[in-house]
Amino acid sequence: SQSVFLFEPKYRGLTRVEKSTVVTLKTAKVPLRAVVKILSDERGKYVSQKDVLNHMSVEHKNRLDGMSEAAHLLSLIDSNTDWEAEVWVQANSLEAVFFFEKQLMHRFRKFPEVVIMDATYKTNRFDMPLVLMTGVDHLGKS
Repeated sequence: SQSVFLFEPKYRGLTRVEKSTVVTLKTAKVPLRAVVKILSDERGKYVSQKDVLNHMSVEHKNRLDGMSEAAHLLSLIDSNTDWEAEVWVQANSLEAVFFFEKQLMHRFRKFPEVVIMDATYKTNRFDMPLVLMTGVDHLGKS
């Protein structure tokens, strides 16, 4: 029957309108399964999660202007004069990025009484540690 062919990738690609709908729904933080169901119900055709994820990946890469996420983060930090970053690279591989607001670092050097740290290990999609730090000065401000 004809419906068997609807599952083949060349028949189930997203149209321009569907791609726009994906972007709108994901911007509104609609869960992936709901996006797939909305597209399938609205268009009356099979839409897979992979189709939606592939388009979201393309959109994400377009937003980064072809840069890696790490390179994009560093370019944002470099373009903002209120922030600085320390980057550790070993064997041509990014090991760590420590970025901070210049004003906070100035306060920390002046009043290093309290530093609050929270670390995760291999819980993000890059399997890399993430450390969040908050400094509290002698006035109780962070």
